[in-house]
Amino acid sequence: MELLDEITRLAFLSQLIPEINCHCQNTLIRQFCTWKGLNYIPENLHSTIKWSVQQPYPFEEDVQDTPWKIVNQMKNLDSNV
Repeated sequence: MELLDEITRLAFLSQLIPEINCHCQNTLIRQFCTWKGLNYIPENLHSTIKWSVQQPYPFEEDVQDTPWKIVNQMKNLDSNV
């Protein structure tokens, strides 16, 4: 959550690079850490959850965004009649 807060703060201040543009939090955090570096720690991060070289940030497996599909509601309504 702290990384997402930092991303939001930088976006609000227009200090985020355009390449950080995903809508999926996993991919967004990965893009941000690629830009800032794996050792980047936000200033407001509490000491009990700070990561380090000995205990690196626990990246989740990279997940591809699910493609969107527009559903024709009228078509679905007709099939239920």
